[in-house]
Amino acid sequence: MRRDVLETLRRLGKPFYSVADLQKVTGLAAGSLRVFLSRWAKAGWLERIGAGLYRLPDRPLDLAGLANQRYLPSYLSFESALSRCGIIRQIPYVLTFATSRRSRRLRLKDTEIAYRRLKTDLFFGYRLQAGLDVAMPEKALLDQLYFVSLGRASLSFRELNLKPIRASVLQTMAGKFPERTQRLVRQVLS
Repeated sequence: MRRDVLETLRRLGKPFYSVADLQKVTGLAAGSLRVFLSRWAKAGWLERIGAGLYRLPDRPLDLAGLANQRYLPSYLSFESALSRCGIIRQIPYVLTFATSRRSRRLRLKDTEIAYRRLKTDLFFGYRLQAGLDVAMPEKALLDQLYFVSLGRASLSFRELNLKPIRASVLQTMAGKFPERTQRLVRQVLS
């Protein structure tokens, strides 16, 4: 059975498998599947990467891509995207995503993942990059400034590298945000 299951999982080629995926592949009942998963994880044939998530240990692990797919719709934004495109120098220890769903936190391997809720009309301005939905630099900055204006985040304006930012795009996108966020945009650009 082990060879057949591993061969099927490799053929599927997914970066991770849910318990439901594994139940379909193995055909095991829920109780038997729990024992199976525990034994396979101990043997090193599967790796548990989060609650109800497993992967083949010989495959590369893209935590950001996994986190993006784990809670849809979402896109990498805030400090994570700002750091990625060089607007801030700090490397955040939490991967932070924007979502139109309820805010949520989870842990994948040793990484904390945060999903921050944005109103549906503010959920825009992202692109698919190498299999990961990522905020455009202007939108990542706006998302962060929005949370700063709500008192739920911070940002040092003096330390910002605005070279990746197109001011006209930032100002156009800012028009969809509340006035308090637009004021912060004007401060950043001055």
